[in-house]
Amino acid sequence: MSNTVFITGATGNIGGKLLITILDKDPNTRIIALIRGESAAVAQNRFEQVLRVLSPEFDTAAIGSRIRVICGDITQYQLGLSDAAFDKLASEVTHIIHSAAGIQFTLPLDCARQVNFVGTINVMSLAQRAAEVGQLRNVAYISTAYVCGDRDGWIYEDESVAPQRFSNTYEQTKFEAEQYVRTLMPALPITILRPSIVVGDSQTGRTLTFNVLYSPLKFIYKGIIKALTCDPATPLDVVPLDYGASAAHYILFRTEPTGKTFHIVAGAAAPAVGSVVRHFLIYLGQNLTGMNGRVPSLDQSNDGRITGNPRTLQLMAVFDPYLKVTRHFDNSNTLTALQGSGITLPPFTGYFDKLLDYCFAVNWGRTLRHAA
Repeated sequence: MSNTVFITGATGNIGGKLLITILDKDPNTRIIALIRGESAAVAQNRFEQVLRVLSPEFDTAAIGSRIRVICGDITQYQLGLSDAAFDKLASEVTHIIHSAAGIQFTLPLDCARQVNFVGTINVMSLAQRAAEVGQLRNVAYISTAYVCGDRDGWIYEDESVAPQRFSNTYEQTKFEAEQYVRTLMPALPITILRPSIVVGDSQTGRTLTFNVLYSPLKFIYKGIIKALTCDPATPLDVVPLDYGASAAHYILFRTEPTGKTFHIVAGAAAPAVGSVVRHFLIYLGQNLTGMNGRVPSLDQSNDGRITGNPRTLQLMAVFDPYLKVTRHFDNSNTLTALQGSGITLPPFTGYFDKLLDYCFAVNWGRTLRHAA
């Protein structure tokens, strides 16, 4: 049975890699990608640039035959499409994947809500229309494991998360959007996917974003951070991009997942912050020195000292919740769904060096920005 997949966020890490995975695994599937841009040409160019970064070997000629790029905006009514275009889209799609989001942690709340909450409402209006007039089979909402806010302990897939506080507006508005999506579950075939911290591809290290894990490591490399300000035993739940996309693809297209929530996480295999830092320092010692010409040193005694200039401390405060809160994400639904698929989470130590190789090769993403 052929599918027509409508996807938002295809110029992002998860959406872009998931799109490439669909093209690779499902040769009869057509994709319609909603891309922001001042014009159709700009949207097309943005899309192709992302594909070249995530998969340089990707044949852009396939875009013309299997991918249709639509210039639109999730924050606009009917996604910025005309009545005719919106109705045509609704009649075509079999699957909707909503991956687009404002991922900046420091966005003002109203700005984050416009993208993450209002944008989700607009995408779900397409889903509702498609359920009325078309052949809709699945609606995937890409949430985040961190809708749990500042909760610690075990976070389960099937529980109703009730955070007391959120670490940033990203978490809050993704929680609000997920809660809205849940109200539509009785009427729509919805699947919720919650990835944790997504890092680069485990085989190539490639990524579009360099935050959460990367930013603190950059500060260590530059000698700006002199001491860990968290418990080295704190788990850091990271998943490589290719595992996340493969797991999401299998769940959405090879199982009957609707009505369930899946954590795309490391779970019990999450590395500790201290082991990540130690491995990073070993990598620097074996491959290169810090900005000051020597391998950085770091006090990992966690004696409560906070070091660094005010700007650095301000930036680190953005990432502190991910380094200081001791929590574990249950992934029972995901592991059950993936049984027999051959899709397994690679060990962190097996791919960490590849992340770093790519990170330094593109100068923490600066080379990619200049190329764009």
